Amino acid sequence: MPIPLRRGLEREAERSGRSLTEIIIEAVQQSGIEPVVHEDEIAPKAVRVPPAFYDFQAQHGGVPAPQTRTSKHVSLRLDDPALPSFVEAARRCVTDESHSLGLRKSARATINMIERADQEN
Repeated sequence: MPIPLRRGLEREAERSGRSLTEIIIEAVQQSGIEPVVHEDEIAPKAVRVPPAFYDFQAQHGGVPAPQTRTSKHVSLRLDDPALPSFVEAARRCVTDESHSLGLRKSARATINMIERADQEN
């Protein structure tokens, strides 16, 4: 059963951890066409984090501006100036037992994803 192209690309992006742009550029290159890419058109590196801790922190303090948002994740730019304080707030949340276990797990996942993305760069 065929699925819409965009939906298929989004599924592949989620499965592989790549952006739609990266998938499309790869497909274009595989077809033998070399894409022209202008540096000012390339999106900055981003990381996807769980929305639970992001929403909690948005109510209680500053958060980085989201690039995109779905029900499953929030994409944040790695070069956002508010990201370091966001990570520190997540570290405090993980150790604060007054928060729910779910919120602490979301904060831990946020830290892990951001640190992994930083290491890849």
